[in-house]
Amino acid sequence: MGLILGLDLGVSSVGFGIIQEDSYEIIDYGVRLFEEGTAEKNLKRRTMRGARRLKRNRINALKYFLIELGIIESKDFQVLNHVYELRVKGLTSKLSSLELANVLVNLAKHRGVSFDIICDDQDKDAQTSYQALTDNTKLLRNKNKYICELQLEKLERGEKLRSIDNLYHTKDYENEIRKILSNQDLREDAKEKIINII
Repeated sequence: MGLILGLDLGVSSVGFGIIQEDSYEIIDYGVRLFEEGTAEKNLKRRTMRGARRLKRNRINALKYFLIELGIIESKDFQVLNHVYELRVKGLTSKLSSLELANVLVNLAKHRGVSFDIICDDQDKDAQTSYQALTDNTKLLRNKNKYICELQLEKLERGEKLRSIDNLYHTKDYENEIRKILSNQDLREDAKEKIINII
C-alpha cells in the first residue's frame, strides 16, 4: 500500500494531490499560488542579468589581456584591500603589477554612467540620480580632482560608496584611467586597448 503524488505545474501555481495506491482514496490535495510575472518585471530582470553578463565578460577580457601583457600570470590573482588608495597612488606613481591589475579590474567593474539621465518629475530615483551626477560633476571640476580622490575622502569620513550618490560620468572615469596608465610602463597601443576594454 503506497501513495501516489500528482503534480500540476502551472505558470503561477503548483497543484498537488496525494492518493492511496490501492483504493485511489484522496489523502490530501491543494495548490500553491505564486505572484504572476509581469512584462515589466521580466524586462527588468533580463536587463539586470544582461548587465551582469556584460560586466563579467568585460572583466574576463581585461584579465586575459593583462595575462597577455605579462602583468599577471593567472586570472585568479590576489585581490588587494584598499583599492581606492591604490588608484590615488597610481595618479602620481608607478604601480606594481599586482596593484595595477587590482586597480584596472576595479575600474572595469565601476565605469560610470555613459548616458544623460532624464529628470522626470514623477520618478524619484531618476531625480536623485540626476542630482547626484550633477553634484559630483561640479565637485570634480571645482576641486580639480579625480573620482578616486573624492571616493577615498568619502571612505575616510566613514561614508559608503555603494549608494545612489556615487554616480559619475564614464568620461570622468576615463580621465582617471588615462592618468593612471600614463604613469605605467606600457606600450601606447596596450594602454588604448585597456581603455577600450574597460
